[in-house]
Amino acid sequence: MASGTQPCDIPELRAKPTHMSRLSPAVRSTRPARRPSIRLPWCTLSLLSLLTVSQTGHGEEYSLALPKTLKRHGSQDFPDVIPFSKVLTAPGTVTFSHPAAEPWLPALEETSAVNLPLTVSGQTGLAGTRIAATRLQAAWQDLTLVTAVRHEWQHSYTTPSDQRVQTGLKRDSEYLIARFNLDKPSQIKMIAVRDQFTDGKVPHYNLDAPGLERMYLAISGEAIPLEGLFNRLDLKATWTEVEIDADNHSLRPRINTWIALDAQIRTLFLSSRLTAPGGSWLTLEGSRERYDADRLAREYGPNQITAIRVPDAQADQLALEVGHQWQASPARIEAAIRSDLRRTEIAQANTRPNVPGPAGVVYNLTPRDLYRKYYGFTGDTDQSFHEIGARLKLEYDVAPESTLFFDLRRAVRLPELPELYYANTGTGVLLQIGNPELEAEKHHKVEIGARLHQNGYKRHGRGGTSGSTQITLSGFADHIQDFILLDHARGQSGTIANDGGFIYRNMDAVLTGVTADLRHNALDWLALRLHLVGQHGRDLTDRHPLYQVPPLEANLFVDLFGSETLWNAGARLRWVGAKRATDSSAVTGTGQDSTGPMGSYATMDLYGGYQPAKNLGLSLELANLFDRNYREFIAEPPQTPTTTNPYAPGRTILLRLMAAF
Repeated sequence: MASGTQPCDIPELRAKPTHMSRLSPAVRSTRPARRPSIRLPWCTLSLLSLLTVSQTGHGEEYSLALPKTLKRHGSQDFPDVIPFSKVLTAPGTVTFSHPAAEPWLPALEETSAVNLPLTVSGQTGLAGTRIAATRLQAAWQDLTLVTAVRHEWQHSYTTPSDQRVQTGLKRDSEYLIARFNLDKPSQIKMIAVRDQFTDGKVPHYNLDAPGLERMYLAISGEAIPLEGLFNRLDLKATWTEVEIDADNHSLRPRINTWIALDAQIRTLFLSSRLTAPGGSWLTLEGSRERYDADRLAREYGPNQITAIRVPDAQADQLALEVGHQWQASPARIEAAIRSDLRRTEIAQANTRPNVPGPAGVVYNLTPRDLYRKYYGFTGDTDQSFHEIGARLKLEYDVAPESTLFFDLRRAVRLPELPELYYANTGTGVLLQIGNPELEAEKHHKVEIGARLHQNGYKRHGRGGTSGSTQITLSGFADHIQDFILLDHARGQSGTIANDGGFIYRNMDAVLTGVTADLRHNALDWLALRLHLVGQHGRDLTDRHPLYQVPPLEANLFVDLFGSETLWNAGARLRWVGAKRATDSSAVTGTGQDSTGPMGSYATMDLYGGYQPAKNLGLSLELANLFDRNYREFIAEPPQTPTTTNPYAPGRTILLRLMAAF
């Protein structure tokens, strides 16, 4: 497990993002009829690309060169798997309000950390959500077992303008972790997670998800001692599986055209890391991903395929990284170089949909036909990639607890299987065609920043030193060569079709940003925090604003707290700046900024908490105090090429309770 990761946290479960077409579902006629063992929600087509781990590497905790997250820019198909450490406290999946910084809730944090066998929690959430969670843990001399179950129900809600947003889902998540300590610090750990969504009504899609299920299994051997050049070995194997069932008729009034999607994604990932006493390491990773999906029009019958959505695609990847860390107080340097080899192929390049009648002229095109029609592609659909990534990180202590840092990185995002091989036939928004000739994205990023502590800063709020301050500042510039752009076919460079269908092409872009976080313990009972984040993006090839770049945002927190009894009360003022540079025209641009230009807005939340005993905590929040009618510039997951953003909930009470026994 990565350094700094909590023992029972599993950040590697976070879903990887990809675009998907919102009206393009499917069911594979060659598969036996089946229903998911659990019915889960969320999705439209792109949920298919839910766990494309082979493109970004599932062993990110073992890599310095590869970022922890290098997602497709500005999109995400599915909500993240909730890390185990946040099962009891995480808010609901759907809120339609997502500030860049969250309030301090010490009562819940400390109750969750109590080491008792049983902990339970319950909460009402934003957007009509109710959550119940249970964690059970037991430990023996060498064995620790931890399990958790979390149930979530989300319902429709009303906006401040009395608009009813018809949404909803049921989400059930189960976790099991077994940790066996062989000889400290060595251990063997096994993790099993099932995350399932049922009857997901998605208000900004033309598809709903009657069922979606994902499974995650992992076994790892950590800190295994060795003798010789390397003195430590870490091993890990993971298996992920996703099954998706989406349509436009199960959860809404039926229309003439019934569309359905059936998809399966399976990934096996293996990694090993050797560490030497002097600070050197060598990491070897390998993965295989299989992605298979069809779109079905059920008005024609149970086996009428209208698109070979993802034509049974497979990716095999191998990566090697070597790195070293130097420490010479007051400086620390880390450097690594990484090589990624990847081979992709599809088994159904020449498979033709089977729509009967005159409509077959439009729909019955093979994936190879589509690649030729949109890009003039006549080559081999099997593709090979060899890319080099590298990173140099320098930290310098200017004072005992104050550090300056410089981070220079070349990170590579290989094209995802859907980006390469989507084969959605039809008209209008149904058309989404992958591009087998895509190059990998190359991110050349430099980041400079500082972490400064004054007057013995230890923590924010209760337990912190009065008069102490922590300041964190960073700024970055990322020149992206061969940025993978989701665009409309207009006969532009690299494209020969001119029908407005969704296509993928490479271009160059630049993304810059700044982040500032100021925390100050003003008095023994008063703490202040200001969090500021801003980004700017530009398409350098077409001279357009880069789509899905969030506006400038500031969150100001004022926290009051008790020194003896654990209580707190606070207020958050959130300000989101105007967004004028948008790519909102599908005629001249990509149209991905569906909200268009937006003005600034501000909201206020009040919150508080109380812990009458160490094993009992509660918190109460009044969100959107002034019932402001607003919506986020970037929609919540899932996001597709045709996503529109609902308005956020109005004034809402959020109550959370937690108890340990």
